[in-house]
Amino acid sequence: YTQSIAKPNGWMFKIGLWHRMGTGYCYAPDYISDNNALQEYMQMVDNRRMDPRNIKWTPSRLDKMGQGNVAAIGLSAGFVEPMEANALYIIMNTIRRLCEVLWERRSNTEFNFDLFNKKIAYSIDDIADFIKVHYTLSSRSDTDFWREMRNIGIKEKHQEMLLEKYNN
Repeated sequence: YTQSIAKPNGWMFKIGLWHRMGTGYCYAPDYISDNNALQEYMQMVDNRRMDPRNIKWTPSRLDKMGQGNVAAIGLSAGFVEPMEANALYIIMNTIRRLCEVLWERRSNTEFNFDLFNKKIAYSIDDIADFIKVHYTLSSRSDTDFWREMRNIGIKEKHQEMLLEKYNN
């Protein structure tokens, strides 16, 4: 199972793998320096097999995952956060949707990626919303980071968005 552990400026994950424990610390660099985040991480994780690496990314996705005769699958379509389950879902969902495009292509001269692009974009955006509300709907308010997350949730009406999205 995966442990997601709230920290003062983000969250840490621990994932038990068959040969090791996968770990990471997703933090907000506007609220904690890379060095301080590294120190927090080192205190949280013992028995490290290697030195931690600082990997920076901007959560994003392609506007068009399929175009012409090319389809982006998995992380090439978008990257929101480092949890493997979400990446596996995107890979499987994209392959399934690509099969639909290929099946439809039997009676057309060109690939039609319109519905494919719309559905994969929705899937990735839905994951992003799911992750976002873990921050913005948290009752935690002990640091500037968590207070800012709550303010974003209130300003962008995340509770209403969540209810609307998941009650349909």
